[in-house]
Amino acid sequence: MRQVYGAIAVDPRHRDLHVVESGPVEARLFAGWLMCARSAAPGEAPVPAGGFRPEALSVEGALMLLQILSGLESAALAEEDGG
Repeated sequence: MRQVYGAIAVDPRHRDLHVVESGPVEARLFAGWLMCARSAAPGEAPVPAGGFRPEALSVEGALMLLQILSGLESAALAEEDGG
């Protein structure tokens, strides 16, 4: 994990990093997702009434958000590939 975090920390696309949870895992949750940036269409992803504040997310909330984004990306890629 330290090697991956080190690579992320020196990448200029990332800033103000905070580790919210660390420990052993049974399996990768997002093995097939490259976490590439893609613009979401308005209304495509849920946004809380107070706006998007990732620093206020719990570990569970952050995981749920990542699962939603991963699903949206998978659906968009499948649509681009013809269904």
